[in-house]
Amino acid sequence: MADCDICGVSRPTVCPVKVMVPHFKGAYPTGMWVGLCEACSETTHDANSAKVEMGGGKCNLCKGKYSKLNKVMIK
Repeated sequence: MADCDICGVSRPTVCPVKVMVPHFKGAYPTGMWVGLCEACSETTHDANSAKVEMGGGKCNLCKGKYSKLNKVMIK
């Protein structure tokens, strides 16, 4: 069992996704692998198709501050 890095739900399998994390750019210059459940993977794919920008803050996935965030509904 593994936990999804976005919603934290424990699933038997997660989808590996490569993400650029600015905080670890020196250690992982090409990005690092995170595990997403199928629902979060589909949601992030749909969010990239129809981008709706929202106010700044901090990204929970890459821990980047003041990055462009997109509004996504996580079930």
